[in-house]
Amino acid sequence: MARNRIFLFLVVALVLLQVFGTHGQDASIVGSPTTLEHSKDNVTIAWKGVSNPTSTDVITIHSPSNQSDWIGFVYATSASTWATGAGEIFMPLVNDRYDYGFKYWSNSTGTETLLAESNSVGFAHPNEPLQGHIQVTDDPTEMRVMWVSGTQPGALVKYGLESGKYTNQSTAVNSTTYTTSQLCDAPANLTENFRFPGYIHDALLTGLKLSTNYYYVFGSEADGWSKEFNFVTSPGVGADTELEFFVYGDMGTSFPFYIQNDPQPPAEWTTHWVHHYINSRLDNLPGLVLHIGDISYARGLAFIWDWFFDLIEKVATRVPYMVAIGNHEYDYAQQPWKPSWSPYGNDSAGECGTPYYARFHAPSPTYFSLLNSSKVTPRNLWYSFEMGPVHFTILSTETDFLEGSEQYEFIKSDLASVDRSRTPWLVFTGHRPMYTSTEHSFEEALDMNLQITYEPLFREFDVDVCFWGHVHTYERTCGMYNQTCVGNDNDAPVHIIVGNAGNLYQAPWDASPPGSYDHIQPNWDIFRTSNYGFGRVHANGTHFIFDLIGDTEGGVHDHLVLTK
Repeated sequence: MARNRIFLFLVVALVLLQVFGTHGQDASIVGSPTTLEHSKDNVTIAWKGVSNPTSTDVITIHSPSNQSDWIGFVYATSASTWATGAGEIFMPLVNDRYDYGFKYWSNSTGTETLLAESNSVGFAHPNEPLQGHIQVTDDPTEMRVMWVSGTQPGALVKYGLESGKYTNQSTAVNSTTYTTSQLCDAPANLTENFRFPGYIHDALLTGLKLSTNYYYVFGSEADGWSKEFNFVTSPGVGADTELEFFVYGDMGTSFPFYIQNDPQPPAEWTTHWVHHYINSRLDNLPGLVLHIGDISYARGLAFIWDWFFDLIEKVATRVPYMVAIGNHEYDYAQQPWKPSWSPYGNDSAGECGTPYYARFHAPSPTYFSLLNSSKVTPRNLWYSFEMGPVHFTILSTETDFLEGSEQYEFIKSDLASVDRSRTPWLVFTGHRPMYTSTEHSFEEALDMNLQITYEPLFREFDVDVCFWGHVHTYERTCGMYNQTCVGNDNDAPVHIIVGNAGNLYQAPWDASPPGSYDHIQPNWDIFRTSNYGFGRVHANGTHFIFDLIGDTEGGVHDHLVLTK
C-alpha cells in the first residue's frame, strides 16, 4: 500500500512538472539598491532564469512589499532582453513611507503563475519631509507652507532673504493626518487601498515683504530637512500691480508603470511647461496656479496622492497652488445634497473630500451647512482671495449652489464686495462648466441650473472671465449671457474650459443633429481643441492677457486680450 502511495505521488508530481514546467525553480528577481537615498531615486529591477518567457509576462509592484495586492505593473517586454528569460528595467520610486517589492509572473501556461519574488527596497529616510506646497491667505504679507513627513513633533519652516541664510522660522500650527474611519465608502476605506498619509504639516509665514524672493526649507530635527526652495511673495492688492497665473483642471499624475486606475500621462508635460514658464518670468513676477478640480484622480487608491504631490512639488513650492473641488475629490453615495436632476455619483470612490480637505488650506469660510454631514471639518469648497489686480471667486459645483443656499449667499456677498478700483479684474471659477459644446447631455440640467443661478450675478457684478474644468478639452466662448454673444468680450464673461491638463478621456464634440457625425461648432464657441495644455494669464490694471499653452512644444495655441 505504501509503495502505491509513493507511486501515485510521483505520477502527480510528473504531471505537474509537465503542466507548469520547471521554469519557476531557477527564476529570480532582485531590486537594487536595497536602500534608496531620496524620493524619486531609481531602482533597478533585474530578473533571470525564466525558461519560457512570453510577451504577456509582468512584473508587479507592491507597496508595502508584503502586501499581496499590487499598486502597478510593467511588462517584462520593457527590457530588450526579455526573450532570453532575463532582463532589467529602471524606474523612479516615490517615498510614500513604505517599502517596495517586486514579483515576476509568467503567463506561459495561459494562467498567471508567480515565478519569483524580490527583496524589499526601502528608503534611507522614510520619514523625510516631502510634498511641499504653498498657498495664499487673506493677508498678502503671509504665505502658508504645507508638507508631509512621517512623524508629528517639531515641524517648522526656516526662511530668509538669502539662499542658505534662514533668519526666521515658523512652527507648524497644525500637524494632522486622517484614517479610514474618516473616509465614507469603498474602495477608499478598504485596508488594501488605504495608506497612512503621513502627518500633514501647516505653517504660516507672517510679516513678509511684498514682491520679495524668500528662500526656505521645511522639516524637523527628527525627520530632517527638505532641500531649499524659494518663492516670490504677493505684490499686494491694487490696480498698480501685476500678476501672472496658470489655470487648469483635471490633471492627475503619471507613473512609470501601469496602475489600476487610468493614468494621465499629459500631466507630466503640463507640469513641465508650467515650471518652465515660472522659471522664465522676468523680474521675479509674482504668480500662482489655479487647479480647478479633479486634482489627483486617486479615486480611493491612497498612494496616488503621494505621487501627485511629488509631481507638482517643483511648481507648488515656487508659486501658491490654489484649488477648487471636483467630482473626483468629493462625490460619494451618501453626499447630503443630491437633487434628482444632478449627475452626482461616487466619483471620489469613497474619499468624500477628506484627503482634499486635509492636504490643502485655502482661506475658507466656515461651512455651517456641511459640518454635521462631514467626517472632518471641510475646507477649500467655496471661497475667494485677491492677488495683484485680480479678485478670484471659487465655486463648489459639488455642493448646494442654488439660490438661497449658504454657498449662494456667500458668493453673492463676495461679488458685491469687490472694489473694482483695487481689483479691476473679477475671475470666477468652478469645476463643472456652465457652457460646453461637447456631448454633455447627462449634465445639461446641472449646466442650466448654474446658468439660471449665477448669470444674473455675473451681469450685475460685471464678472470678466469664468474658468471651468471637468470636460477634458479646451474651449473659449465669446463674451456671453443667456447662451448669446453680446457686443464684445469686455461686455460679458468669457467662459474658458481648461480641463485639458491630463485626463485622457475626451468626450466627443456635440453632434447636430443628435446621432449624426456633423460636429458643427456653435457660433458662441470661438475656439476649441482636444490638444492638452493649460492657461497662462498676465494681468495688470488695464489688460488681461490669456494664452492657451500646448503641452507638445509649449507654444501658444489660443490668445485673448481683455481691456479696461
